[in-house]
Amino acid sequence: MPIVVSDANEDTIQTPSRCSYKEKVFYARNRKVFLRDYSSYLTIWFPYDKALNSIIKMLGGRWNDRYGNWNLPAWLRDSVEDALKTNNPKY
Repeated sequence: MPIVVSDANEDTIQTPSRCSYKEKVFYARNRKVFLRDYSSYLTIWFPYDKALNSIIKMLGGRWNDRYGNWNLPAWLRDSVEDALKTNNPKY
């Protein structure tokens, strides 16, 4: 069972195993997008959206069939967040 530690704007999820991550939730193109920030990579999950898929792919994302999410290197964090924020009508 994961342990959720609330921060000001982010939740840090700490699992009993060795992996922990910070999770941010964005709304892009009226879809809820979950961005998990691990130490060396990012994962992104959202309901199917062809336009969002092409944005993530253009940023260098790789689709992971096994887990059904997108994987990106951690150094792309700022670019990914900016791309998600610009596709969000609430920002």
